[in-house]
Amino acid sequence: MPYHGRYPAGSLVYNDIWYYGTYCLGPEGSTPHNGFTWNWPNLGPMPGFQISRDFGKTWEPSPHSAEKPLFPEPEKFLGPVKMGAPHFVDFGKNMEHSPDGKAYLIGMGAEENDPKPRPCIKPGKPGETYQVIEGCTDDFAHANLSWVTADQAYLARVTPSPSRPTIRYTNPNNILPPFQPPISRGAGSNV
Repeated sequence: MPYHGRYPAGSLVYNDIWYYGTYCLGPEGSTPHNGFTWNWPNLGPMPGFQISRDFGKTWEPSPHSAEKPLFPEPEKFLGPVKMGAPHFVDFGKNMEHSPDGKAYLIGMGAEENDPKPRPCIKPGKPGETYQVIEGCTDDFAHANLSWVTADQAYLARVTPSPSRPTIRYTNPNNILPPFQPPISRGAGSNV
């Protein structure tokens, strides 16, 4: 599995349906590069939304996966995404303050040919400051695309609407859905 990290993203309750999104991170939680160890340095795709029709007692998995994400990105493993770590704008209970009845999803990201790529840094010699290197190498080309930083913001307007589910799993303790490894899960809900 190329992306080993998966974290919560946009969460929305609309018309008694809870949409719970996740996003992927990679390549590893502890990634060495240029003398430093980075924590999940690259944002990955959004595998879609799990949904609950009973406020978290049962969940329907997303039909999307890291390999077939909700948004058709990235083009290659560890490539840039636009809808990284997406979150919903809070328009109040049941989106009562939405200007057009739509949900707004905001993501952060980067682009392949970034006009202002972030420089890379390397540790200096003992007692010296860090070295700044203009332009990162291919193995760390998107330093401006991490879970804590990104150079661009993106907006998607959506009408929340699930399709008919075919798979459900129960959650008797009414806790958030367990994080599943980013693998294909077949048919399910769709937003």
